[in-house]
Amino acid sequence: MISIIGLGNWGTALGEHCSVLGHKVIGWDRDKTVIRSINERRIHSKYHEGVNLSFYATDNINDCLGSEFVILALPSEALESISLEGLKKEAILISAIKGFIGEKTPLQYLESKVSNSLCVLSGPSFAYDVIRGNPLGIVAGSKDVASVVSSKLSGRGMRIYPSTDSLGVELGGALKNVIAIAAGVSDGLGYGDSARAGIITRGLAEMIRLSKAMGAKFETLCGLSGLGDLLMTASSPLSRNRTLGFRLGKGEKIQDINLGSVAEGVGTSKKALILAKKFGVEIPITEQVAKLIDGQVTPLEMEKNLLSRALNSEF
Repeated sequence: MISIIGLGNWGTALGEHCSVLGHKVIGWDRDKTVIRSINERRIHSKYHEGVNLSFYATDNINDCLGSEFVILALPSEALESISLEGLKKEAILISAIKGFIGEKTPLQYLESKVSNSLCVLSGPSFAYDVIRGNPLGIVAGSKDVASVVSSKLSGRGMRIYPSTDSLGVELGGALKNVIAIAAGVSDGLGYGDSARAGIITRGLAEMIRLSKAMGAKFETLCGLSGLGDLLMTASSPLSRNRTLGFRLGKGEKIQDINLGSVAEGVGTSKKALILAKKFGVEIPITEQVAKLIDGQVTPLEMEKNLLSRALNSEF
């Protein structure tokens, strides 16, 4: 049995994917309207219009803690509010979260709470594509159970590559959201494809610098969970983070922008700066995004600050 903790856009897509693969699935959410809609009408009340769901939902999280696989699909800031007391000791706990809890990645946080085997799922995969079975590739990162998770959850259009570099997989998934905001700002300012390509490339460079300093592998950041996810998130109008940046670039104030769900890059930008200072790494694009979000610079000042930096070799 597979449990999904958090039935937002992403968690619902993962739950339906697992159910269509033939697994018994139960999902949990705090929103009783969502629970009733899934159980009584077989649809989600907020997301995935036109998709008939084949799994059931509960508002009692304990119903989910006895499963063989438990997938966490929550915003990063919600993880601390979830009690995993009663989790089956043999269960594999899978994070589908892209962000930080304080200065910790989700798996680093979970290591201090449970003794279970841990895994992270990340890579270029919009919920829209996952729930429809469209072809895509992601990564399962774990010290000990990556191959188990890959075998269990691969199928339909989803191909999951196992990796032992769980830290790199997590960092790629989190840090790319900040660069996607920067790319969106550039698009909002009307700077076009060349500028966006430069932001993506230099953004990847600072993602790699910070991740390597923290102990991740270079190759992981160049793969699906790093470069792949960055390309998708920084380029697609379906991306919340890119959309947020685009609207900021158009002159909207962050407090006036409602995307309907969390843009993880907002919180991640500030936490990444703390980590960069701790590990002695420069991440100038992320720094400017954090200042823009805090109202310390305008989009045009952000551009000027980045273009006026001293010229150094690319690598």
